[in-house]
Amino acid sequence: MTPLSAGLLAFFATGGGTLLGLCIASRLPEHHLAEQTSRAVSVGMAVVGSLTALVLGLLVSNASNAFNTQSGEIETIAVNILKLDRQLRAYGALAEPIRVELAGYARAKVQELSNPGDGPSMGLETLHRLEAVSGAVLGLSPGSERERAIHARVVSLTDQIEDTRWLLAERTAAMVVPTSVLIMLIGWLALLFASFGMFAPRNATAMTFLMLSAAAIAGCIFIILALGSPGGGGFVDPSVEPIIRVVAQMQIE
Repeated sequence: MTPLSAGLLAFFATGGGTLLGLCIASRLPEHHLAEQTSRAVSVGMAVVGSLTALVLGLLVSNASNAFNTQSGEIETIAVNILKLDRQLRAYGALAEPIRVELAGYARAKVQELSNPGDGPSMGLETLHRLEAVSGAVLGLSPGSERERAIHARVVSLTDQIEDTRWLLAERTAAMVVPTSVLIMLIGWLALLFASFGMFAPRNATAMTFLMLSAAAIAGCIFIILALGSPGGGGFVDPSVEPIIRVVAQMQIE
């Protein structure tokens, strides 16, 4: 379920719950809407509301952590690309073709992360470029002690970039909220808003603010899914500025 469709579903469920509460209230006997009944319903819904608020808070926290983790992985890739480029420069002229291939990988990675909707073909392009860099690094034949020391660091940095690349790909594809949990949460919200609608005054002001509250809840669910799957829907994407700066620095030098 995409962030937008989940947000719309939450809005229609909570808004529909409010209207359903209004409809039910209009058909109930008067004593069913008395003050004692209102208090009893309010106590029960307070428990549901507290539980819903707790779950929403945990989901927002988890989604924010997922977004921050992916942003950190992009920064890690950028730093390792720059460090690898510096080590290849230090290795000498034999490593120049690898530096060119590494720069091409960095530019392709910027395009991939900036346009997550381009499909899997863009991810395969960057993967092939990275594998070409890795193969070329392994193909180097260091002769001196200095070259062997640099080669060991270059191999280590290449492995780190590959590891981070796969972690980044897995996090992009992950969904932070199982659909069953999301449906259950929206059901709680619909029940909560139905109770609001049952005992709310029948005037435009009350209905307007109940609908605005439903929109706010829908926005919260949208943010949870958008942050939890950054780069997957194009709504909330981590910044690729770290890699852009690295590409610019590699071109200047």
